[in-house]
Amino acid sequence: MRDHPLEPSTFEMRAMGATALALVEEFIRDLPDAPVADLDGAMEVADSLRESAPEHGTSFETLLDTVAISAKKSINGSGPGFLAYIPGGGLYTSALADLIAAGLNRYVGLAGMAPAIAQIEATTVRWLCDMFDYPEQARGVLTSGGSMANFSAVVTARKAKLDEDFPPVSSTPRRRHTRPA
Repeated sequence: MRDHPLEPSTFEMRAMGATALALVEEFIRDLPDAPVADLDGAMEVADSLRESAPEHGTSFETLLDTVAISAKKSINGSGPGFLAYIPGGGLYTSALADLIAAGLNRYVGLAGMAPAIAQIEATTVRWLCDMFDYPEQARGVLTSGGSMANFSAVVTARKAKLDEDFPPVSSTPRRRHTRPA
């Protein structure tokens, strides 16, 4: 037995990766013909997943089968027939990028932690700025989704339209709340 059983060997990683990749490839290949929704039996599948923690692990293939069935019994926000809102999904290169980002696990919240990777983001943002004829001083960040993008837009608009000392300082002293002794 290995010293760290939760860390697969190179051979095991390759096999697991190939199996997961096959699942993703099949899913994306079938997207154009997939229904927008298949919720028939979805609650039964969900109910079958309620269980106590198992005494022993389950094979990776069995777990992927469960994920595949669960994904089929849902709303398909990745397919061409879904027009309700803009979810993620269905882009193979995006899935690979997420895999690489999660696998390499580099922190880029501070450019100094991974300067070259942070520069990839800055260069991508510059390309987008150039495509839309934004001025050279324009900047931005890539966000994880719509919520963070909207939050960034609100903060940017507030900074552009309001004074630096938002909210304005009142000349009336603020009443201090104290706890009774």
